[in-house]
Order: sequence, then C-alpha cells, then structure tokens
Amino acid sequence: TTLLDALRGARTAEAEAGGITQRLSAFVARDAVGGGGDVAAATFLDTPGHAAFSKMRETSTRAVDIAVVVVAADDGVMPQTVEAVDHARAARAQIVVAVTKVDAVGGDAARAEAVARVRGELRERCGVATEADGGDVPLVALSARTGEGLGDLRETLALQSEVLDLRA
Repeated sequence: TTLLDALRGARTAEAEAGGITQRLSAFVARDAVGGGGDVAAATFLDTPGHAAFSKMRETSTRAVDIAVVVVAADDGVMPQTVEAVDHARAARAQIVVAVTKVDAVGGDAARAEAVARVRGELRERCGVATEADGGDVPLVALSARTGEGLGDLRETLALQSEVLDLRA
C-alpha cells in the first residue's frame, strides 16, 4: 500500500491498522506508469501480505497482466513471496519484482548486498531468474518512503505493458 501511495501521491496506508494492508483494494493511478507512449493510467490491485489472506491474493492474481511482487530489502523472500510468485505463474502474469525499503538497510554497499541477497533467495526459493541473472524477470530496487527508484519502476511497468501489448 505504501508503494502504491507513493506512485499515486496518496496516503491510504495511514488509514490501515498498523500501516498494514487489511483488505483488497483497486486503484487507478493516472501517470503512475512512465515511459510516455500510450500508457496514461494503470489499475493496481493491492492485496494484504499476511499469510491469512492467501486465497484473496490467489484470486486477485488471476485478474492481472503484470504482478508486482514486493519484497522488503530488510526481510527478504518470505513464504508469502513464494506464494505470490506461484500465483503469478499459475495466472500466466508477467512478474516484476520490487525490492522495497532499500533506504532502511544502510548505505550503497548494504543496499547492493540486500538486493543481491533477495535475487539469490528468489532463485533458490522461487526459481525466479531476474534480468541481472540472465533471466526475464525485471527487478527494481526502491524506497516508497523516499521516492528512490519509483521512476525506474514506472519505466519498467511501461516497458512490460508495451512488450505485452496491453490495451485497456
């Protein structure tokens, strides 16, 4: 929710109990996906990450073309991450990995180490090969709090939309 808030300039997460998503939400974010071209708006489905919401995540994934799998840099790949990747694959959705909270792990070296750790965990636990590892899954490191990397995520989503020829 914090990432979506940052993309659309909103403050929805503040209303969530403990700042944690408690329900399924859909948001249309105008200009949330950069890169120009025909992409003027994107619809995002925000699902809770807590293990109790597994069925909700599975159902939501069937409605998307691109699944942004969010992994916190300070937590790494969690059981819900593995589940989200499995749901995205079952739905045949393109996966984009967003490694968030890079601002919380320290300086540049610590950030690079955290992102490398997440890439390794994605390979080992999910069978996901990111572009940096010769695969086809884009990975974007970012901070929703500071805005770092949001432009990269917008560009990545625009590129994926173009490659997949997505049209409303």
